[in-house]
Amino acid sequence: MLRDGQISEAALVWREGLTEWQPINSVLPKLASIRQKEYLKFLGEPIPRGLTFEEAQQRLDALVADNPAKKLALERWDVLAEKRDAVVSYFERAEMKCPVSDFEIVPMLESIQATDPDQFASIPSYEIARFFKAHRDHRYWEDEEPTEAQKAVLRSKRIPYEGITKGQASELINTIYNAATEGQVRRLIFYGINAEGLTKKEACLIIDDYIASHPDAENDYQRWKMNGCPSM
Repeated sequence: MLRDGQISEAALVWREGLTEWQPINSVLPKLASIRQKEYLKFLGEPIPRGLTFEEAQQRLDALVADNPAKKLALERWDVLAEKRDAVVSYFERAEMKCPVSDFEIVPMLESIQATDPDQFASIPSYEIARFFKAHRDHRYWEDEEPTEAQKAVLRSKRIPYEGITKGQASELINTIYNAATEGQVRRLIFYGINAEGLTKKEACLIIDDYIASHPDAENDYQRWKMNGCPSM
């Protein structure tokens, strides 16, 4: 019932030998974590049903003991998994659909890692998201003629649409309504962050994260504005 989601880990249970009712998660053995299962799968190991946390950890410890190659491979996978989780979280927080499928994320991350393995772990999520956007699969409808609705929007903004495709029209309209604002772009440039192609929500997310990790950023930016935004 717990595995099926019918009850939560906080549900109280009792069995013979217990002095009082207790949360079910304190009675049942803790199952292997998702990350442990990923480690085992990456190393080509079978994952039996009901594998506990302790059993999984013992197997992992045994696999990497006195085996530098497997230990290095596991460390590499750990970096990839953390980066995968971070970029998936980025798209969720920016309220955007990830432009590549779940099956493509890790191979794409591996290709990025291969180009600069030493700096891979420090690449910010927004740069990886930019890479994903640039390398997404081309959709068949993008080469079709713009719809009448698209033409109407572009016409209302006095943007010529002769000779463009439906995909290009979609990008233009998305830029009109969702692109980062002038103020956001100015702030990101001050922070040394490339604002090209960012949406308002992405820019807001990046700015919030930057300020959270750089406590003096806001005061520095406001001083820069008060001085007339001099060239940097």
